[in-house]
Amino acid sequence: MKKLFTYLLVAITMIIAGCSESFDDSKIWDKLDDHESRIAKLEELCKQMNTNISSLQMIVKALQNNDYVTGVTPITKEGETVGYTITFTKSQPITIYYGEDGKDGQNGTDGKDGVDGKDGSTPIIGVKQDTDNIYYWTLNGEWLLDANGNKIKAQGTDGKDGEDGADGEDGKDGQDGTNGEDGTDGKDGITPQLKIENDYWYISYDNGTSWTQLGKATGEQGEQGESGQDGGLFKSVNETETEIIFTLTDDTIISIPKAVSLDIAFSNTDSINALPNQTYEIEYAIQGADESTTIDVIAQDYYKASVIPTDYQSGKIVVTTPSADFAASRIIVLVSKGNNTIMRVINFVESVIIVSTSTLDIEAEGGVVQIEVETNVVYTVEIPEVDKEWISVANTRAATHTETLTFTVQANPNTTYRYSTVNLKDESGLVAQSILFAQKASGYKTIYVATAGTLESYISADEKEKLIGLKLTGNLNTFDYDFMRTMPALKQVDLAQINNTTIPSSCFKDATIETVILPLNLTAIPDNAFYGSSITAIDIPSSVKSIGASAFYECKSLAGNLVLPDGLQTIGEKAFYYCSALTGNLKIPNSVTAIGKYAFYYCDGFDGTLTLSNNLTEIPAYCFDACSGFNGSLVIPDAIETISGCAFRDCNSLKGNLVLGTSITNLYSYAFKGCDFSKYYCKAQTPPSLMSEPFDLGKLSYLGVPIGCKEVYANDSNYKTKFATIEEVEF
Repeated sequence: MKKLFTYLLVAITMIIAGCSESFDDSKIWDKLDDHESRIAKLEELCKQMNTNISSLQMIVKALQNNDYVTGVTPITKEGETVGYTITFTKSQPITIYYGEDGKDGQNGTDGKDGVDGKDGSTPIIGVKQDTDNIYYWTLNGEWLLDANGNKIKAQGTDGKDGEDGADGEDGKDGQDGTNGEDGTDGKDGITPQLKIENDYWYISYDNGTSWTQLGKATGEQGEQGESGQDGGLFKSVNETETEIIFTLTDDTIISIPKAVSLDIAFSNTDSINALPNQTYEIEYAIQGADESTTIDVIAQDYYKASVIPTDYQSGKIVVTTPSADFAASRIIVLVSKGNNTIMRVINFVESVIIVSTSTLDIEAEGGVVQIEVETNVVYTVEIPEVDKEWISVANTRAATHTETLTFTVQANPNTTYRYSTVNLKDESGLVAQSILFAQKASGYKTIYVATAGTLESYISADEKEKLIGLKLTGNLNTFDYDFMRTMPALKQVDLAQINNTTIPSSCFKDATIETVILPLNLTAIPDNAFYGSSITAIDIPSSVKSIGASAFYECKSLAGNLVLPDGLQTIGEKAFYYCSALTGNLKIPNSVTAIGKYAFYYCDGFDGTLTLSNNLTEIPAYCFDACSGFNGSLVIPDAIETISGCAFRDCNSLKGNLVLGTSITNLYSYAFKGCDFSKYYCKAQTPPSLMSEPFDLGKLSYLGVPIGCKEVYANDSNYKTKFATIEEVEF
């Protein structure tokens, strides 16, 4: 069109020139140049508007995906800001333009001055959120409609950016498409396109296949231009401390929060000079936290530590130092948000040495690491003897008090993380600073599972066969646990920071995994959770209220002490059936109100005392049958009414006293058969019924009963014939 206009004008000029030698053609050429200039500016405006349309769609996507802005960089031209480059945490960077100048065309004549404002009729593209909470495109303030009269979506729904229309079935993605057709190449719905042809604006919303004519772009008389049309989309971009505010030409406002890096600050930034048997409160504030952020503390060296949150951003850490074996120590603080975890250390020392970092997270292959040290004391570097084979410090150090410590760390051949605490000691031998070395394991991978059931998608075929350890965060379901059981080399699974408060039944049934760190907020260990698995140890979180039936059935490798948390309420049938490698004492917390049959059957590795809950009313059948390692005395709490058949059969190391509580009513067959108590006591004023033979015959020499109850026991044939001596005692 532009070339045709030029040829015609040149031809007319030549004709007129041939007719009159005095004809002045400069005005014609000026008008031609002006027209070409306006066309070029309009084409540049069109280009910027299409860029703005794509950028606006990316802003909607960022809003939909809970994204954050990481940077806003002005774009300048001849000293003026004409746009911005915006960067995000997850999304790709975008560019938006205000339109060059945008203030001409206030009183456009012949379309000449309106180029940068609203020359002719500039279309105003925008987005608005409808009542269904979905953003749709608008044109000049009205909904942009397709050929069928449907509003055109500016965002994708129920799918991943409309790729190949995978989730576009039933019109969920793109523009209410059928069978996902509108999702193809349509990132987050439909992207309108603009062009100028024959001095008119045209719009397409099918990737340029068809075009619809809009208003005139140049105008014969030049319609009055509006100031600052911002390329037809953006009116302003404003930045606050917490968010970026985009105001569109139609006054629609979209706000995107600014990204804040995860960090934690303490009220006491220096090492804490501590005294024995004292409590210290350290206030904290977490930067970049949200409602999903968690904070945990780990105390060492007999210190005790807990977190008292005020909200998800702040609170205090309460630390109590030990009264005995008091020494300098540290409290490890872990802050997690999504798949991001930071670790900080609070040091309790007397002498202060300032180091550039107190924690080092080292790759499995090892290498050289350096730490800056600033101090006014003479100190020595102490590496634990057992760790000197993989950590060493350079012999040469600077003579000044500002120096660099250089450590060499060997590759980690193990299948789990390994840790070492390197101490910097002052002249008196007191630990003035500690540095925690944490080295990753070979074959260990950390994964944030955003959507439950998708763990498999994060692990390659080769990793599936070779990975030894997994640290998981995010959300898991039954399919994820089923997949883990198919990984032949997997030995360690860390679930401490997943979002779930439950785990599925049979989740690790018959698994060869040896170590599982349970979720910190777990409320229940379900039925068959570790049935027949190769698990070697278990740390039950304090939040667990119930342990299901057969939860640890025949976990014969499960070893060490079993600590049941205060707050536990029920222990299911066969929960620890044949866990023969458990050792030490067993204490059933007073919060437990019910235990199932066979709960601890054949747990013969226990070699300490047995303490029962004061809130139990029954010891069910076979509950502690064949627990031959329990020793000392056995006290049956006052609330227990019934001891069922074989409950303590063959607990033959119980050689102390048996004390039956005040409420005992029934003792069933073989309840204590095979036990070798030295004396028997019964606090019940009415002799409990003896069903069949609850005790071994020929081993009962002494029975102590309440004051005033000797006669009633002596006159009961069941007791008269079984005990050589019955006498009254004070309980």
